[in-house]
Amino acid sequence: MWFLLLLWYASSPHLSSTQVEDRLILQGGDGPCEGYVEVFHDGKWGIVGDQKWQLNNEKVICKSIGCGTSISSKDLLLKKVRSTTWMNEVECNGNEKYLWDCMFPGWNRSSNTKDTVKKITCSDKIQLELESLPGVRCAGTLRYKKMLMGKVKETGYFCNPKWDKKQADIVCEHLKCGQSKGLPPARMFSQIENPVVLKPTHCSNTEHQKHIWQCITSPKVVCTEPVSVICSDHHNFRLQGGSNVCSGQLEVEEDEGVWKPVCQSQYKLNKSRDDLCSHMRCGKSHSQENMVCDSSKNISLDCTDKINISLLKDDQSQNVNHCFGSVHFNHSGTLEAVCSTNWDEKDGRVVCRELGCGEVVLVGSGSKLQKDGKHDLVDCKDSEASLWHCLAMHNKNPTSCRKASVLCSGSVKVRLSDGPGRCAGRVEIQHEGVWKSVRESNWKEENSKVICNQMICGDALANTDSFIQGTSQVLSNEVICTSNSKSISNCIKSTKKQPQQQDTNKMLICQEHAVVFLTGDCSGKVGIEQAGKTYWLSGSNATFDRQTAMVVCQQMDCGDATSFTFESSSGTTDLWKYSYNCLEGKKSLFDCERSKHLSNHSIVSVVCSGE
Repeated sequence: MWFLLLLWYASSPHLSSTQVEDRLILQGGDGPCEGYVEVFHDGKWGIVGDQKWQLNNEKVICKSIGCGTSISSKDLLLKKVRSTTWMNEVECNGNEKYLWDCMFPGWNRSSNTKDTVKKITCSDKIQLELESLPGVRCAGTLRYKKMLMGKVKETGYFCNPKWDKKQADIVCEHLKCGQSKGLPPARMFSQIENPVVLKPTHCSNTEHQKHIWQCITSPKVVCTEPVSVICSDHHNFRLQGGSNVCSGQLEVEEDEGVWKPVCQSQYKLNKSRDDLCSHMRCGKSHSQENMVCDSSKNISLDCTDKINISLLKDDQSQNVNHCFGSVHFNHSGTLEAVCSTNWDEKDGRVVCRELGCGEVVLVGSGSKLQKDGKHDLVDCKDSEASLWHCLAMHNKNPTSCRKASVLCSGSVKVRLSDGPGRCAGRVEIQHEGVWKSVRESNWKEENSKVICNQMICGDALANTDSFIQGTSQVLSNEVICTSNSKSISNCIKSTKKQPQQQDTNKMLICQEHAVVFLTGDCSGKVGIEQAGKTYWLSGSNATFDRQTAMVVCQQMDCGDATSFTFESSSGTTDLWKYSYNCLEGKKSLFDCERSKHLSNHSIVSVVCSGE
């Protein structure tokens, strides 16, 4: 009979290899290593009965959940634990890996006639913490300590390539930090030295699993990085209005993107000045005064570190135009490069805004590896006042990486070169500090409209003239404007354009293009030709002077002005719409200060020294 019973046990399905969904946890105790036994099987949780209960059962249970060995157990009334009885009459020899590897009649085959279950206490205790900078609470890299009799037995971290908000909520609730509000990339808060113990986790049912330790799986999941969590009770601080990121008025983020001075917020300040400076990665505080809100003013801080953002050219020199280049932090006089891993347009927008450089045009990555990378995995929300406030991984030592770069609209300009006036000529765009021509092929009419409007030259005209081709570099980026483009900086794309055979530089004439001429050889009435029509420049002693006459002569390559007079404009209707007042140094009449002419003005005549 006993032999037949053994054969029946051996053929039972419970002896098959462990299914992925089968799990065991202890519930209702002080931490994950104490409580009555619950098993997850066939998509449902159930209890384990204690008929024929053996001490070896407890040994297998504590070992299988990473809690050491059993140190005690006691009966718990079943009426407090209403659930399906998945397992009963379990008999272990103590060497099994899982409880379902032990002998038992089968899943849900033995009715539980007793009114109690076993509440087990294992030898180990699990402590959780979020490892981060000093002064930072409720955010960091998730770390555990396994304690035995008050001493640390083992430390390590949790990992999961599919770490989600439900698991993060379990951590935040356990640590009394509210709910999770962010799952930053790995190693954001602390630099972890290898080797480390990584525990893969997956929670099959967060209503039952109240501790992240209960979510540990067998190490089949491939993961190499620990997880980090930001909880809702974590508060971000920043300093505003100072000479650098680490000085100024102390503000706290009350809601997403909503910042208030600490003394005007709901936040109850219980940090020291040093803790706050450390929290913001700004070193320590210069002052040791008490952090007390004064009704007359808000709290200000001046930390020991000085941090500003810098954009450098390829040769590491500072840009005269600081609105493009590779991104660095100037950390108390030391340049620290920002790496380009995950670098995107949101990050670039924060940089351009912080530097007062307008909108972001392009973001990019360096073409070669550099060895001075200190900051990586930057993740901005696009509401930050400084790149320093964005979530990022800050390395203790320089690493090799491709640097992040940004091009802001403040460094992009446009001009029409080598033409007969400001509003006509060869199109040149200032890109990365260099004036570059653009090619004629694939040029869109919308591009011309945007350039003429940006230069306050009216609309674009059909161009039949050809100007000097020039020797400037050629812009390789595509230029594609739309009806919504406000400036040429909105039109530059990251894609490159292949030059076509016999491609020429783009020439452009705008509606406001005008040419100055004299009726005689370096003397006579001053005329202006625009769009095929001739106008006469009007003026008087109140609106036209010798310096303005000098500009006219020099613009005509006629030397200096020797005299000027005013002739009657009686009967003339084609008067130019502006009169001009030029200051020294101007090279074109159209660059001078202008005002609308009066109808009774006379026509200006000029005599120049040249021929």
